[in-house]
Amino acid sequence: MNIRRIVFGLLGITVVGAAFMAGIYAQRSRLPAGGFLQSTAAVIQLGVWDKGGVAKSNKATFIVTDPAGHKYKAESTEALNDWVYKSFPSEFSPYPENASVYTNYTWQCIVDGKVVAGGKFVWGNDRADDNNRNLR
Repeated sequence: MNIRRIVFGLLGITVVGAAFMAGIYAQRSRLPAGGFLQSTAAVIQLGVWDKGGVAKSNKATFIVTDPAGHKYKAESTEALNDWVYKSFPSEFSPYPENASVYTNYTWQCIVDGKVVAGGKFVWGNDRADDNNRNLR
């Protein structure tokens, strides 16, 4: 009888230990590979493309304006015959001081002195929401 208790006790410890090890393995299999770190960030990517080839220059100036009227600017001199992108806020100068506040912004892109694109978005607190589908 004592041997039976010992055998069942050891068997129970083995089952519990195996379940514990399986749980640790399952958690590790969801982590990044050894030696790697991961990162996630919210950004707004603004883009323009001169699909019709009407621009006289390759200079595109993206301007983002916050509710207080502060303007942030990024310029590109890449060929406009394909998409040209700028990421807000990282590629804009000056960097927004109040980047931790979730707020409304407007943007426009100027090529050859004309506004060729624009829209609205909400950004801050590591969150982003592109609202261009409401443009008229």
